[in-house]
Amino acid sequence: MQGTVVRIRDSGYGFIARSDLRRDIFFHGMELLDVPFDDLCEGDKIEFEVVEGPKGPFAANIRKNDYVTEESTSDEDDADLIASGVRAHVQVALDDLCKKLAHLVAKHPAALDEIEWRDLERLVAEVFEGLGFSVELTQCSGDGGKDVVVKYSDGVRNRTFFVEVKHWRSGKRVGGEVINQFVHTIAREAVDGGVLLSSSGFATKSIENIVEIDKLKIGLGTDHKIACLCRNYVRAKDGLWTAPPQMETVIFEDTISEKR
Repeated sequence: MQGTVVRIRDSGYGFIARSDLRRDIFFHGMELLDVPFDDLCEGDKIEFEVVEGPKGPFAANIRKNDYVTEESTSDEDDADLIASGVRAHVQVALDDLCKKLAHLVAKHPAALDEIEWRDLERLVAEVFEGLGFSVELTQCSGDGGKDVVVKYSDGVRNRTFFVEVKHWRSGKRVGGEVINQFVHTIAREAVDGGVLLSSSGFATKSIENIVEIDKLKIGLGTDHKIACLCRNYVRAKDGLWTAPPQMETVIFEDTISEKR
C-alpha cells in the first residue's frame, strides 16, 4: 500500500493517509524498516502493509519511498536493508525500555533488584544523557574498566568522567580491590574523574583501602545515588529540573567522594 505521513506524535507513533482514500491508518515507530522514527517527517511518501490488530487495522513493515532506488538490488543488499531495519526496531525498543525503567526506579528504587546488569548500564547512560551530558555506552566485554563515558564542556575545556556499574544480584558488596582497580583506570586514562556505582553498596572497610592518587576525583555511589539520578531525570523531562552551573555536581552529589 502507498501512503503519506500526515501526523506524527513525539511519543513514537503517527498516522498515514492511505492512497486508497480510506480513513487514515495508525502506525508505530517500531514498524519502520529503513529509517529511524526521528528522521520521519509529515509529508513523507511511504509504502506499508495493512495488518489487523486487536484495536483495528494498523500499518506494518513501513518503508520510505525515497529509500528505494529504481536500480535492482541484490539479495545481499536486501539482507543488509532488512538487518538495518531490525536494528532500528531494537534500538527504539531499548530506548523506550530505559526511559520506562528510569521512571520506575525514580518512583520505586527497589525495582533495581529486578533489573539485569546490562539493562542497568543502559539505564545509567540514558539518565546521564537526559541530564545534559554527552554519553557513550561501552561494549559488554573489554570495556577497559568503565561502562559509561560521560562528557561535558565547562566553557573552558571538555571534561570526561568514567562511570562503572556493579550490579551483583547476589547482593555482595563491592570491596576495596574493585575500587582500587577503578581508581587505576581513571589514572591510567588520565580523565577528570569517575563514579563507581554499586547497587548493593560497599564493604564496610573498602573505602579505607582506596589507593591514594593525587589529582583524582572518585565518587562511590549506592542504589540511593542511582535513584537520585533517576528522579532528577524524570524532573528534567517534566521541565522541573535545570542543570546546575557546575555540571560536575550532578556526577558527584549523593556519593562518597575520595577527594573533597
